Amino acid sequence: MPSIAALVAEQTQGRDELMAALKRKDRKTFAENYLSLALKNGLVEITQPNSPDSPTQKYLLTAKGHALYDLLSIKDHT
Repeated sequence: MPSIAALVAEQTQGRDELMAALKRKDRKTFAENYLSLALKNGLVEITQPNSPDSPTQKYLLTAKGHALYDLLSIKDHT
């Protein structure tokens, strides 16, 4: 199963797109267990910071998120 980092490494994704790719159905649990942790740890950021609850909100990797993703990708291939 892909990770949030893998899904947003190349392009921005919306919450529903991420949930579908990760096979998650409950929005509240997904937000609490995945998105909020990634946001809090500076791994992803939102594309509309002035409208955090916008239905068109997208997520993308930060530089820190890219560094972690690259590190984990290297470990997966060794």
